[in-house]
Amino acid sequence: MMSLIVAGSLAGLVVLAVLLYGERRRTASLRSQLDAAAEDLQHMQLACSKLAPAGIVQRLVAGDSVASLTVPERKVVTVLFADLIGYTAISEQLEAGVLATMLNGYFQHMSDAIHDNGGHVAKFLGDGILAHFGALHSNPWQCDDAVRAALAMRTAMAEYSAELTRNGLPALGVGIGIHRGPGLVGLVGSRDRMDYDFVGRTVNLAARVEALTRVHHVDILVTEIGLADLRGLAPRERARVIIDNCVHPDYRPALNDYFTAACAVGGHTPHILRDALSWHMNLEETGRMLAV
Repeated sequence: MMSLIVAGSLAGLVVLAVLLYGERRRTASLRSQLDAAAEDLQHMQLACSKLAPAGIVQRLVAGDSVASLTVPERKVVTVLFADLIGYTAISEQLEAGVLATMLNGYFQHMSDAIHDNGGHVAKFLGDGILAHFGALHSNPWQCDDAVRAALAMRTAMAEYSAELTRNGLPALGVGIGIHRGPGLVGLVGSRDRMDYDFVGRTVNLAARVEALTRVHHVDILVTEIGLADLRGLAPRERARVIIDNCVHPDYRPALNDYFTAACAVGGHTPHILRDALSWHMNLEETGRMLAV
């Protein structure tokens, strides 16, 4: 009798061990499938982020419907438009492969500077770059971020151009225009293809301002609305940014003298912005920045 009980117990243990082994294998298989699915999702999300802003891809992955993203919103956005200077002449001198490598390096350096300062690259337009600040997420310091991005782009371009010349290639120059204004934000396009975009007059003005960098022989131009909205900077810091980075070199000494005098007297720093803007308007209208 005892031997039967022992045998039955052993048989039960064997069955239990087989069941546990099978369950462990099924658990391991499920875990492997989950890991593979998570890895596939990560790869898909990474691939989609190359075609749409990462924030929009994350919202879709989180469960937001495409329909909810196609509803346009009215927003005030800061637009940065950048364009290579003298690209046509350079493109005619280089082989296609070399030119593509040079352009890819330029796009990467400029994109990194934009992303590091809170913006996102909306699209590449030939050799141009269209970037938005405040389109994906509310950003009260968007114009400050755009100006900081432009300054970072200037530094990155200088470093990249030095690298190009060391390799026997022509240096590159870039013009940057910044404007802040209203427009529509959302997914726009046809049934076959849609882009998450910012649409409005603000984009056109930023592109026109960028074109004026050639006229004024500067690499960065910010509109009056943009300058007035540098909320992230104190008045003196704003003036310093304008003088150091956004003013024609011929007139920088005069602005420096004004800045020094205003700081010595105290309380006059906001006028630096107004005077700087009026000087720019004089230059555009009369060809001279100083009305004398």
